[in-house]
Amino acid sequence: MEKKKVEGTGSAIIKGIMQQRNITVSDLANLMTQKGLKIQARILSGKLNRDTFSLNEYVIIADILGCDVKTISRDNRFEFVNGYDLEKELEKKKNSSKIKNEDTKQ
Repeated sequence: MEKKKVEGTGSAIIKGIMQQRNITVSDLANLMTQKGLKIQARILSGKLNRDTFSLNEYVIIADILGCDVKTISRDNRFEFVNGYDLEKELEKKKNSSKIKNEDTKQ
């Protein structure tokens, strides 16, 4: 496995991975939608151009692209993989929506 140290913004890294994997913005938007994160290609394109991703969005996109996000201590003693349980978060949102809907009915 070739290891590359790439420094840059989150968007630059995402764009680089997309380019390596031959994935377009529309492809990524479709993959995100399939995972339950509805996003239009033009909205995703804007986020990529402005580099306005939250850490959770970045971790989710990395996961969809088959990558992990790591935090490595500068002394290389510790390496943490940033995880995000997409299914768990989608379930939380679903339950939150149900509660809001029930509150508006009352």
